[in-house]
Amino acid sequence: QDPSKISQAEILLIRSRTKIDEYLIKQAPKLKLVVSATAGFDHMDWQLAKKHGITCAHVPDANAHATAELTLTLI
Repeated sequence: QDPSKISQAEILLIRSRTKIDEYLIKQAPKLKLVVSATAGFDHMDWQLAKKHGITCAHVPDANAHATAELTLTLI
């Protein structure tokens, strides 16, 4: 992860390895939206993002279908 590559980003689509914190926010001054393609969101500092005018979202049901298929396959 090289935060300097996001200096012009307005939108980020991330996974849980990318931390939305003060360091990343400073590297992306144009950032307006962060979407985490994960069920959890503990890697995102929502309050800090809101303070900087950044909207955060996550997709808790994104893997539900694939998880159900895997479960049925394993049974």
